[in-house]
Amino acid sequence: MTDDAKDTEKKLFNTFREHRRKMKKQYGSLFNQIAEILNRHDPAYLTRHGAPPDEYEGETSRILPRLKNAKSVLEVRKIIYDVFDQSFNYGYAALDLSKKIKICDDEAGNETDYQLIAEEVWTVWQAFNL
Repeated sequence: MTDDAKDTEKKLFNTFREHRRKMKKQYGSLFNQIAEILNRHDPAYLTRHGAPPDEYEGETSRILPRLKNAKSVLEVRKIIYDVFDQSFNYGYAALDLSKKIKICDDEAGNETDYQLIAEEVWTVWQAFNL
């Protein structure tokens, strides 16, 4: 990896980390509840194979801001699936975010695989908005 690519990777990592920090601050315990739901269901089979407990915090930080537009469990399911599809089915050529490339076909599974997760997320989201 070239020095430029390493610098880009570091900047990207720091941007993602800062976004996560902001989401944790903004949503507080809701952030932790949704991250826990994702960890428990482990849709990408990461935590059951030794990934750290914060493995799904990146996905949590990308799901949360989109929930405000959700009107149903099915819409939440689509949001969650879209985030996982982006996280696990796509990569970026040489960290050039303008060159998104497909890296696999089914790591994220099917949208219907996210139904139970969506139901739990919808429940905690509704409670958060009371």
